[in-house]
Amino acid sequence: MTNLSAEYFHQYLMKIYPCKVAFTVKVTHRRCKTRLGSYNRVSHNINIHDRPMDDESCKETAIHEYAHHLHHTEPMLFTGDVRKSDRSHGCHFWMIYAFLMQQACQKGLFSYKYMLPLFNK
Repeated sequence: MTNLSAEYFHQYLMKIYPCKVAFTVKVTHRRCKTRLGSYNRVSHNINIHDRPMDDESCKETAIHEYAHHLHHTEPMLFTGDVRKSDRSHGCHFWMIYAFLMQQACQKGLFSYKYMLPLFNK
């Protein structure tokens, strides 16, 4: 379980990329078998379920859910296309996620060491 707060994650994500539409973060101290986090498109709320994750896993989950927020609220990001027809884990989403991860690593907000095992799978 992480000791990082919802406010920490909000500021962390805004350092990576300052979005145009406000969002909230909620950290829940519960174990979820199927999800590490979630994003609510209506309330623009990012939920992070922090059990049994460490800080780096929680940061990666926050970035993943933030990518959903940007995918939904800034559809022209990267494509210039205003349609929102791309699936929630489609190509456009993964482009946004990769951009956020690259920004986080370049700004020293996320460790490349953590990413290497993911790329080697």
